[in-house]
Amino acid sequence: SLQFLTKQEKLTEITKLLEKVIIGSNCLDPESLSILTGKFVWQLTVDCIIVRDEGNIIDAVLNGVVLALMDVRKPILNI
Repeated sequence: SLQFLTKQEKLTEITKLLEKVIIGSNCLDPESLSILTGKFVWQLTVDCIIVRDEGNIIDAVLNGVVLALMDVRKPILNI
């Protein structure tokens, strides 16, 4: 439970959980972020602003992030 953690501890726990879920899900293929194998990759940053914490914060953040990542469109590059 996150209710007894400090704000920074909550942030750390949510970040770890997000990484675990995103890597283990099919919402984004990490290989698809490669621009030039072994040289360049796209870096994605997810910022979540939690306006109010009244429970189910992890579910809300995970749902929002997964849906956003499923909608990611990369630009076409010619290298």
